[in-house]
Amino acid sequence: MTRQQLICALEVGRAGSINRAAQNLFMAQPNLSSTIRELEAEIGITLFKRSSQGVEVTHAGEQFLRQAADIRFPVEANLRAVCKARSRRLSRRLF
Repeated sequence: MTRQQLICALEVGRAGSINRAAQNLFMAQPNLSSTIRELEAEIGITLFKRSSQGVEVTHAGEQFLRQAADIRFPVEANLRAVCKARSRRLSRRLF
């Protein structure tokens, strides 16, 4: 499971549509669909019930997305802090 797969799954759940999520993520819809299918195969659960009206998050998908959000946001906050610290060190060297 990759960070990108988590981001994609969270956005599909938020958007309620793979097509809309693809637009929000600046991805092609077939690539996003493939990413979601690969994630579902890897974790062994169906995250979304697909229909012509969009997607509906399954019960198992709700649990997974809740945990994915708990993972994603602290990790991204830590990455931002590391990048900020690096840029401070770089600017100190320049001046």
